[in-house]
Amino acid sequence: MIKLGLRSGAANESPLRAVVDELLALLVDVISAYHEAGDLEIVEGLESRRRELAEAADDETLAMLAESCLEAARAAVTRACGRQSEQHAELTRFVALVRDTVTVLGGQEQDPSSEINQAADRFNELLEIKDFGQLKSRLEQEVTQLRRLAEERQRQWRDATEMFMAKVAVLETQLAGVREEASLDPLTKIGNRRHLESSLAEHLLKSRRQFVVALFDLDRFKQINDTHSHGMGDRVLQETALALKTSMRPGDLVARIGGDEFAAIASGMTLKQSEARMQSVLTSIAGHLREVKDLVPVSLSCGVAECSAGDTAQSLIGRADQALYEAKRRGKNRIAIKAVPFIRELLSR
Repeated sequence: MIKLGLRSGAANESPLRAVVDELLALLVDVISAYHEAGDLEIVEGLESRRRELAEAADDETLAMLAESCLEAARAAVTRACGRQSEQHAELTRFVALVRDTVTVLGGQEQDPSSEINQAADRFNELLEIKDFGQLKSRLEQEVTQLRRLAEERQRQWRDATEMFMAKVAVLETQLAGVREEASLDPLTKIGNRRHLESSLAEHLLKSRRQFVVALFDLDRFKQINDTHSHGMGDRVLQETALALKTSMRPGDLVARIGGDEFAAIASGMTLKQSEARMQSVLTSIAGHLREVKDLVPVSLSCGVAECSAGDTAQSLIGRADQALYEAKRRGKNRIAIKAVPFIRELLSR
């Protein structure tokens, strides 16, 4: 039967590693782009995250760092978009000032504005040229070059931004798929222990939320494996998971948490209501298993506990486990419930 401690299941390493490799490649591209732009602060921050991700050893750390790195990459792209707009505005203003200066130096403006005078000050080196015709020609060349540079930089930033955003979107989709796959039991395709733990934690955070936890255990499952092969045992587990999922309500959570152990979280249900409800679930599962062709007969025992004030995941699952043990002790193929002890019972221990 289930132990009191909760453990995390292993993540599917192969798809997660593939996503991480894609993310590392994306970070290299982003770092390269910012290095060329001279933004060393961003380069150092992203490089630090990239090293942490590359050196991570276990899948839980990889998944956590991957999400963090995606957020950093998105922030970098957003900053790049802002820098693009700022640089484009600056270049546009710069070109306008050069044009105004060309106009003044060409003799087409008699009363130059203060902004034009500022532009003239920024070209002190060019003003050292004595030949006004040559100076005008040089400034016109600068205007053409600046316009070309502005258009090229704008195109580069637009292309880079689109590429980064597309990669981020793909990686986010892949990470969502990996997270979903990591929360499923590969044999039965229902939730696994990790999924139960995270869902139970969410339920406990909502202190006023009424719910029960039910633990199910196949009776004499070892005999099925020993007598009829592990292949038959796998079929029994798969059909039991299917029957459990269809017998519970649509909003209830079901999971396989051990070899022949299953669990369910049913919201909006009291302990008294759960006894009849879970007995109905056991009856429905038994009926389904009888109808499956060539499947050996099997029954389940069930233990239920209701969340109460002060409960933790360990205490709640511990009571459900005690109830399951009681159902087994009383002859199996039945349900037992475990209420919160009265204060006098706790004091007598």
